Amino acid sequence: MSHKKIEKAINKWFEGTQKLITEVSSRDKSHSLLFCAFAITVMKTYCRAAVLLLDEGFKLPAMALIRVISEFFIKFLWCVVSPDDENEIHNRLRRWDRNAGNEKINLYNGLLELEEGVLNKEDLKKIKKLKEQLERTVKGYNAKKERLRITGKGGLFESTSNIFGGNVSAILYSQYCPAVHIDPLILSSLKQGEINDDTNENLGDLKMRCLNFAYMFLLSVHVKKNWGKEAIEQEYNSLIDDLSTKD
Repeated sequence: MSHKKIEKAINKWFEGTQKLITEVSSRDKSHSLLFCAFAITVMKTYCRAAVLLLDEGFKLPAMALIRVISEFFIKFLWCVVSPDDENEIHNRLRRWDRNAGNEKINLYNGLLELEEGVLNKEDLKKIKKLKEQLERTVKGYNAKKERLRITGKGGLFESTSNIFGGNVSAILYSQYCPAVHIDPLILSSLKQGEINDDTNENLGDLKMRCLNFAYMFLLSVHVKKNWGKEAIEQEYNSLIDDLSTKD
């Protein structure tokens, strides 16, 4: 199946869930629904992009995107799906935001410490301004850190592993890291401008993985918001049938 057909199917698949979110948004102001609205755009866009790369034969770049998809999906499960309480969802989202802010501040510090002349003055000024804005945000979180306490057992990977029946880090995350962290072993496999990696999944399997991520994400949204999942399951089965049919 070409990326055009998969793109059309994924677009149609997500439209139903997006319509439901729009319909209930006037009366449902929950943190979970608001974040689901943002997350749908991320998942749809990245899944479509990964399938496009796979259709062109760019396996490792597509796997790099799938790694981003898997990381985002795991955090989505931990922040939005796993907790039962809206306050807990809010705290986990804020904690995610705070941790991401601290990581960016460390990056900006490294850039500002570069030798004079590496970056021009205008770029340094922009970086310093961005850093100061983030520091104010993170400072606000730290001042209210008692509100960011996380309840429940297990951390990010541990608390979501039961959904997949195993170590979620290995199943959904670590296997795609080589596509992001290029090493000499992968570089040595360069042949005539093409990357021949040693991963076991072929292009069709990776396309299937993208559809599986989209399915698991949409299903988790429907279950979380107590929406019917029958249509999602039927559409998933249809997509899998189409993918297994040769053009």
